[in-house]
Amino acid sequence: ILVGLVGASVVRYSVNYMAGDPRRTQYLQRMVATIACVTVIIFANNLLLLAAAWTATSLTLNGLLAFYRDRPVAVAVAAL
Repeated sequence: ILVGLVGASVVRYSVNYMAGDPRRTQYLQRMVATIACVTVIIFANNLLLLAAAWTATSLTLNGLLAFYRDRPVAVAVAAL
């Protein structure tokens, strides 16, 4: 429940914050995918599913961190 509530709050804030951005839909898709991957981690009942969800979470978070590839700080943070 906590992941869902925090995720919904972040998505709601993001919708308002990203208003007018031409790539807003892509950002929200990545955000929802990240929240879904974290939810799968919570409900994973075997090690293989946990590892796959963990990897997917890492990839989606990296995509969110490097969303603005024209900003050097975003690229540097995503490279860590």
